[in-house]
Amino acid sequence: MKRHSLVALCLVSALIGTSPSTVWADTPQEQYRQASELYNARIYSTAAQELKKFLDANPTDANAKLAAYQWASALYRSEGSKPEPNYTAPIKAYEWALQKYPTAPANITAAARFELGEGYYLSENAAKTIAVLTEFLKNPGTDAQADTRAGWANYYLGKSYSDLKKTPQARAAFEEVRTKYGTTQAAPDSLLELGLLNLDAGQNAAAVTVLSALRTRFPDSEAAAEAQVRLGEAQLGAKNYGAARETLRSALTNPKSADFKTEVLQDLAAIDFAEKKWPEAAQSYASLLQNLPANDARRAQIQLQIANSYFNGKDWQQAIQNYAGLLQSGPQTKAPALYYSAVSLSEQGKFTESAGLYRQFLAAFPTHALASKAALRLGDALTDAKDPAQAAQAYKVVLTRFPGTDAAKAAQNALGDLAGTAGASDAVEKALSGLPASAAGNTQLRLAQAAFERGDYAKSAQLANTVATAKPDATTTESALYLVGSSKLNAKDAPGAAVAFTKQITAFPKGKLAAQGNLGLSWAYEDQKKWAESEKAARAALAVGGEKERAQIALANALLNGGKFAPAVIAFAEAEKSIDKATASQGALGGALALEKQNLWREAAVRWGKRATLLSENDAKARAYTRQGLALAKAKEYPNAQIAFDAAVKVAPKSESGAQALYEAAWAAHDSKQTAAESARWIRLETDFPESKLAPEAVFQQAELALTAKKWSEATAAYERLLQKYPTDALAPRANFGLGTAFYNAQNWTEAAAAFDKVTPSKEQFALEAPFWAAESLRKSGDAAQAGPRYQKFVQGIEANTAAPAALKALVPAARLGWGQSVPPAQAIAIYQPALATASGKTKIELGFRLGEALAAQAKWAQALPALIPATTTENEWRDPARWWAGQALENTNAKADALALYQQLAQSKPSNQWTEKAAARVKELAP
Repeated sequence: MKRHSLVALCLVSALIGTSPSTVWADTPQEQYRQASELYNARIYSTAAQELKKFLDANPTDANAKLAAYQWASALYRSEGSKPEPNYTAPIKAYEWALQKYPTAPANITAAARFELGEGYYLSENAAKTIAVLTEFLKNPGTDAQADTRAGWANYYLGKSYSDLKKTPQARAAFEEVRTKYGTTQAAPDSLLELGLLNLDAGQNAAAVTVLSALRTRFPDSEAAAEAQVRLGEAQLGAKNYGAARETLRSALTNPKSADFKTEVLQDLAAIDFAEKKWPEAAQSYASLLQNLPANDARRAQIQLQIANSYFNGKDWQQAIQNYAGLLQSGPQTKAPALYYSAVSLSEQGKFTESAGLYRQFLAAFPTHALASKAALRLGDALTDAKDPAQAAQAYKVVLTRFPGTDAAKAAQNALGDLAGTAGASDAVEKALSGLPASAAGNTQLRLAQAAFERGDYAKSAQLANTVATAKPDATTTESALYLVGSSKLNAKDAPGAAVAFTKQITAFPKGKLAAQGNLGLSWAYEDQKKWAESEKAARAALAVGGEKERAQIALANALLNGGKFAPAVIAFAEAEKSIDKATASQGALGGALALEKQNLWREAAVRWGKRATLLSENDAKARAYTRQGLALAKAKEYPNAQIAFDAAVKVAPKSESGAQALYEAAWAAHDSKQTAAESARWIRLETDFPESKLAPEAVFQQAELALTAKKWSEATAAYERLLQKYPTDALAPRANFGLGTAFYNAQNWTEAAAAFDKVTPSKEQFALEAPFWAAESLRKSGDAAQAGPRYQKFVQGIEANTAAPAALKALVPAARLGWGQSVPPAQAIAIYQPALATASGKTKIELGFRLGEALAAQAKWAQALPALIPATTTENEWRDPARWWAGQALENTNAKADALALYQQLAQSKPSNQWTEKAAARVKELAP
């Protein structure tokens, strides 16, 4: 500890000689004089002995008062000259003198009290120093050394207060020197200490000011050398790196700062480190390390800074190599070296090795400040190593060993993130088992959320329900109940969702998720088609606030589905006002549907048009314009409808939505009997959208239009085009039927039959009917033999089908007629007979004729006659042959007179034919 000695007490020197006397002292006065001379000659040890003898022998002598202070002063100076002084005796001497002789001259008592305080200071007794010197400063004396003593007294006070960690009082004492005793010997050291106080307090600017003033005012002082170094440190602390570097480099060349060389080199390295000049910092610390003795305790810390420089510079391999040299060092450097080696390995992607080092760190330093981070990073390394089970357990350790720390919060989040990783949820759930809610925090809820996000709604509901049941805190419980409801809603468990949302809003009617809960409840009831309840929940969501737009849509949907169309229109109109285009377009959609429910087609068309303008996706716009066109068509506003359909095609000229618009436009033209417009749109649909699923129908409808217009060639061309381009389309069977119809009407019998034959069998009327027309076509082509099987197929198909249309059933007699003509008479009889009961008109007449003819061919004359009679009595193409065969039947049943009469009638028929000629011949033979 620095000692600042003053001139010895010499106030009595005028009363005595100037050199030690050799005369034996016989009187008290002589004794005192001799002792005083020894004191003035600075022979302090002997003087102290002689003065003590005088005081012991003459305590009441007139010189005893001065002798007492001289004795204490002599002891003080004698002790101060020793290599290891002990100020106990001088302190006791001064205390005795001040107590015994308090009325000594003021300058003497002031000097004595100062040295008493200094003695305590040098004895490192801060409390006594403060007490004595505080008393001294009340009366520091008036002699020439008074200011010097006062300056040092304040310095000692400041140092003592600093030792007691009483910084404000210390600062005040040093400031006292600066402001009142700035020219005394204590000023440089006090300024230095004041600068150091500012430096320690982080008041770098103030430190720079004080230390700069010290160097300016006392450039040659011992304190100025250290002040230069501390000034550089203050500039470093103030991040004035350029000035700091200049100051410290200057200190390296200052011989007076030689004792601080190591500190200066360390500070220069710290500047490079602070400026993030990592290679330079590593080099600076390496240079510093070379200047340190091999046994210097600071070497490990400097080595750590070298490694840290490489670490911060992301030179992971160099960092690892430099940390490696510290792994056998003391705990202060080994711990960070081990930790940051692990971090470096992770940065290199060596996650397994990194995890190993983190485990070593935690085993060696379980209570270290970095332990919680190491445990957390162990989990991160294992996560990156694709070991979710071990990672989850590592995070669990963070939660159990370091609860309430930032690392624990991060571990909770990491477990939540891990839960969202494929295949890791079970590991996370296992890690959380047994943990109290306070440790798990929201991790269980995040686990549930992760299950929700990956679509595992059952698991999400289960985990969230566990959280809700535990009731960890209001916010978490509310979130858990909401997640239960949301999970069940997405799992199509609407009743379960309704229960969960009801619990949530009952427990937390004004919670942060109250609006979402009521909205979810509205959707749950909507899924159950409980429209009144859905409406009520949506209104509650609107009342709570926070989900206004979605709740407005939910309310409007509930009103629409609940049959409250007029209020639904109003509710959707409110949604249309939203600045959010998606919400506004939903409002327009719902409003249009609600208006259509009321057959308000024009108003609905307006909403569809608005929706189209709000949508940005072309296909969606096209669909909206198409719906607008349909609504206008319903309103019989066909021109405007076509404008809307054209708008749809314009925005989606190559997509299915555009094709749909053309399709609807064609049908609207059809409904308005605008055949040319209809045809044009079918043609455009086929041409512009050949890959559309609607293209086959476009071709089909062109064919149908031509068929209706009796343009047989156009119809056949269209049907054939359809069958060629889309042979597997569902319309192919109908196209074949239509093609057969066109050929039939064009009397192309063979082609017609072939087309009808290609109609795929089904329960459709045209498919049931096709064999009949194939047979008819063949019959008309003269190929009755080929026609027969087709007639047979038709008959059997219709008669076996109880649900067959009446129109088809009406064709059965004609089919049997044709079928019967394709087989021998013996077989034909059974074919004709069932048809007579349902036949009518010419078909019935011909059936009777053919049956009679077949019976006659079998010589079944009695049965043939009644079958033939209807054809003989009316004008028809079978009358003459029927009369002939009837005559034959009469003749062969022995009714020859009747037979003759019938032959005569036939013979007179005009014009003549084979039957009249045969009848005339027979009359000649039978006539009497």
